[in-house]
Amino acid sequence: MSGITIGFVAMGVLILLLALRMSIGLALTLVAFVGIALVRNPQVAIGSLGLVPYEFMSHWTLSAIPMFVLMGALASNSGMMSLLYSALRLWLGRLPGGLGIATSFAGAGFAALSGSSIATTAAMGKIAVPEMLKAGYDKGLATGAAAAVGTIGALIPPSIIMVLYATFAEESVGKMLIAGLIPGVLTAAGYAVLIFLRAWVNPAIAPRIDLSGVTFRDKMRSLGPIWPIPVVAVGIIVAIYGGYATATEASALGVVIVALVLAVQRKLTWAIIVESLKQT
Repeated sequence: MSGITIGFVAMGVLILLLALRMSIGLALTLVAFVGIALVRNPQVAIGSLGLVPYEFMSHWTLSAIPMFVLMGALASNSGMMSLLYSALRLWLGRLPGGLGIATSFAGAGFAALSGSSIATTAAMGKIAVPEMLKAGYDKGLATGAAAAVGTIGALIPPSIIMVLYATFAEESVGKMLIAGLIPGVLTAAGYAVLIFLRAWVNPAIAPRIDLSGVTFRDKMRSLGPIWPIPVVAVGIIVAIYGGYATATEASALGVVIVALVLAVQRKLTWAIIVESLKQT
């Protein structure tokens, strides 16, 4: 068989193995090993089996991933995300589907600190869903809004998926991260518009919350505690886009900035540090 034929057969076998519920990593490894053995020879396949995983996992760029995860864990465990959602709740709560819209933008904010879709979904599910259900929101809308914002974590820098893709494709990690910024913001805005339209057409699924006692001063005061989020996000983007730091260096810089901010605010405790390290 030619190399192209072997490639098509390998794709078919891979799809079959995945359909049989084999582990993705094991299926990919098995198909790749047999494919290399057929195209080259078994000795080359055995050599690749020992060399390729080590070369990839020891790639310096991948060290950015635990740093971004740690940064998000520190922000979440310190209550920073709860403050962001509370502030957006005050500003957007009067709109149709206001809590859902706040969830979309709060998810974008958390994604800018964690880079993880799973972490974003988990955080908003824990913070936003109970608030929406308490306000009488439809269960499908509440859980759907929280689940959907996880996709923003795959786009907005510092996206872990972008780091992995750039490493696989041998592209610039910094350029990949910056490229996800506008699509991520547009995705968050798109979710917000969709929630607004659904709640406007059918107000019963997203009752407006009572904010009659909230003044403009209260709204402005709510923005005070969340200033570190845009500062850290913009700082990382400027550092990468301006060429002042690589993606790996920017990830470490982000952790330092978040830790310093929490220390200044007297929120950085040993309990938060240990829990964040465990989650990372």
